[in-house]
Amino acid sequence: MKDILFISRIIPECMDGEVRSKMMNTMDDAAIAWQNHIISGIEENTNTPVKLLNFLPVRSYPGYYRDIYIKRSKFSHTEGANDINLPFLNLVLVKRLFQGISMKREAKKWAKENNGGDKSVIVYSLYPEFLTAASAVKKILPDIKVSAVVLDLPEYSILTKNMGFLNKLYLKWSKKKVDKLIGCVDSFAFLTDEMRYPLGVEDKPYCVIEGIYSDEFADSFKEKTNTVIYAGTLHERFGVMKLVRAFEKIEADDIKLVICGYGDSEDAVKEAVSRDGRIVFAGQLKRDDVMKLMQEASVIVNPRENKEEFTKYSFPSKNLEALSSGVPFVGYKLDGIPDEYDEFINYPIDDSDDALAKCIFDVCRDENGVYTQKAKLAKDWVHKNKNSRTQAEKLLNLILESNSEQ
Repeated sequence: MKDILFISRIIPECMDGEVRSKMMNTMDDAAIAWQNHIISGIEENTNTPVKLLNFLPVRSYPGYYRDIYIKRSKFSHTEGANDINLPFLNLVLVKRLFQGISMKREAKKWAKENNGGDKSVIVYSLYPEFLTAASAVKKILPDIKVSAVVLDLPEYSILTKNMGFLNKLYLKWSKKKVDKLIGCVDSFAFLTDEMRYPLGVEDKPYCVIEGIYSDEFADSFKEKTNTVIYAGTLHERFGVMKLVRAFEKIEADDIKLVICGYGDSEDAVKEAVSRDGRIVFAGQLKRDDVMKLMQEASVIVNPRENKEEFTKYSFPSKNLEALSSGVPFVGYKLDGIPDEYDEFINYPIDDSDDALAKCIFDVCRDENGVYTQKAKLAKDWVHKNKNSRTQAEKLLNLILESNSEQ
């Protein structure tokens, strides 16, 4: 029997409506979905629910969330689960202190419980508060194995060009804490192979889980709407304005571009809408609505280019979602994308706006059905090879191997 503590940042299904009604900005739905997929995959492999110690992934009061204090509450993410939402004072920076205290306290309680299962800890991302809790558990159970799922590196976690002073301060503090505490982690699941080097843990056991197949798309056929869609963060560094420039070069009145999301290029996107009636800015939508728009589109685009250091540590979650949809996908070959994906992604021939425009137009028209067939093969391939059970099995094998070495 497994007794796995998973330290998470999700919105429990029973609280989704309440939490979203209190938000005044945005939610990282992709990260929440990723965690839900890996948790589901772990439980498919073990036939036992994990225990979640969870922080609601909400931004601070009063500017972004209506509650100044997040109460402790219990919930069950699946039948038989005994999960806890941890309390904290929801103020900028102050919340980190409260989160660290409550997380450490609850983790120590779990470590002292004995239900006959083999205990292990999985932390989602390298938050200092999560590592502090894992380190506290190790002091009680020195032989316990801790694994970390690392989707972002601290120094690359904020990519907006308008980073504020407090964010810079937090990142500096966070990196120092992570460097100090990372020794408590026995194994890692990275988004890309390169991520282990900046962390200095290249000698520790690891696996690569670059993404997880999304089963949120309907299997039924959706009539295509001659639409190109981008859904994601609207940061300039992620290429959204390159996509706008490329689309404006396409001379076809029957094709439209829909952009969903938020970020530092939002005003520039709105300006593009005012000068080109084919461009639609949908803003930040619910995840279900985004999935529906994606499945009805003719082309899904991720315009993130392979031009900066962070691309070595990047496999965008939207890439796996696009490949899971059965809709033709246009994107760039990032350093973090394994070669096995190349036959399923439609790459522009070079980095120019003209090349991106031509690629989008050709895929959208799909005169011989080649791109539609490629998209179908992509959906089948990721369903078979990148599903939640298969990807979670990599992480569980690391834990099993670590325990066998004791």
